[in-house]
Amino acid sequence: MQRATLARHGAVENAGALGQGRVSPAHLRGSLADIRHGRGGDEAHARVLTAGERGFEQLAEALAVAMPIDELERLERVLKVFLLEQLAPGGNGASVRRNASRYAEIGLLLKHKPYAVKAASPLGYAVFLQKPGEGFSFQRHRTHKLELFHVLAAPPGAFVFLCGSTAWRHAYRREPFAAWLAGAADERFERHRTVPQPGDVFAVRRLNTVHTVIGCVLEEYATVSTDMVDRLHDQNAGRIALEGPWHEEARRRLRSLDVPVACRLVSRRGRSRERTPLPVEEFPWGERVVLSERPFRAVSWRVAAGSATGLEASRSRAISLFCLAGRGRLVIADREEARRGLRPALPFKAGDATHLPPRALFSLASDGPGALVVSEHRIALRLAFVE
Repeated sequence: MQRATLARHGAVENAGALGQGRVSPAHLRGSLADIRHGRGGDEAHARVLTAGERGFEQLAEALAVAMPIDELERLERVLKVFLLEQLAPGGNGASVRRNASRYAEIGLLLKHKPYAVKAASPLGYAVFLQKPGEGFSFQRHRTHKLELFHVLAAPPGAFVFLCGSTAWRHAYRREPFAAWLAGAADERFERHRTVPQPGDVFAVRRLNTVHTVIGCVLEEYATVSTDMVDRLHDQNAGRIALEGPWHEEARRRLRSLDVPVACRLVSRRGRSRERTPLPVEEFPWGERVVLSERPFRAVSWRVAAGSATGLEASRSRAISLFCLAGRGRLVIADREEARRGLRPALPFKAGDATHLPPRALFSLASDGPGALVVSEHRIALRLAFVE
């Protein structure tokens, strides 16, 4: 989502306008309520955005409450405006740490769907907690959105479906397909079904690929956080998501996720499936696996207890970090602090998530007793925020 697009949703037109307003907390809460429920127009957006830090704090409080997806994504649009400002390159270490701490308080945004909870970063990373036997519609992306799925858990009955658009067009008829989905044998569809294993990686790198994932706990790395799909067969149509009962349970589950011991890229050769282990980069502090380099960088870090990675940064892309397991620290510094040997850090444990701007130096340190396992999603803001 670019600045011009955001302006149509109440965004300010230049960075200098942020933080210039004087609005009471009560008016900010009212404006956020209006935005959440689709009221208030540009004035409500501008009131929050021009309140600067106070607006961001009120927004963080509003995002902590369980709500339907459409309401959450209206507030997420406002969050993206703040992110565009706060994730601009060039901030000093203190300001980057302050913002990273605030993002950690917000965490992943819980989007409640009939079949799953999607715990999502506005930059395109997400964890899906799917219900047994349930999952995405059979869908395709026709513009912009490409994605990669990393399976964390695959109970009995789980499957991944990947099919080219031509094969789908020739095979699909609603009633036979619904019968196959209910358990009937049909080779036309079965040939595109893969039973996943924990650690499997499936890449949807071509637009128009028909795909779904059913019954898994998985990470999704994508070019954008919001849905941009044609639903070609929607088994979830008409079902209602219940936010309240799942909200705190989802937070608990995000703190105790299964972590696969290895990552394998799954590809299809005719009717067979090949699982190719992804290379493991070994270091004195532990190991790292790169799941993807383009159009985003997706990395799994595993830092041994009592160890710490070296400092590194992205030159031009923003970074989302999510802690899958363990307990430790996220070191964040600017170059002057690093030159002086300073290593200021934030606590970072299972279930925590945050964002860093380009050029910010960071390091991961594990305080044990086990490894600190962290997922990194690195992406250009101009790609993540396009709609």
